[in-house]
Amino acid sequence: MRFAAIALLALAATPAAAQQPLCASVDRVAELLRDDHNERPVSIGDTRAGQVVVFAKPDGATWTIVVIAPSGAACIVADGQRWRATGRGA
Repeated sequence: MRFAAIALLALAATPAAAQQPLCASVDRVAELLRDDHNERPVSIGDTRAGQVVVFAKPDGATWTIVVIAPSGAACIVADGQRWRATGRGA
């Protein structure tokens, strides 16, 4: 599983069937995505509850979406393949 290394960082053990996000400090999640998956932040959006950050490989082969709370806790909520930027729109 792609999150295998991140699972070790989880603040609390949860069954895989629960489909709950895996969380750690934002610094640790960013470090893991950079060092283990060669993913870097490519998009950031502010929300009322913090930020949403998309990490992706330079070629877009893989991506990870992280939600960051104001407390600095970061949770991986999705990952996938073939990230493509669509432009800024009108």
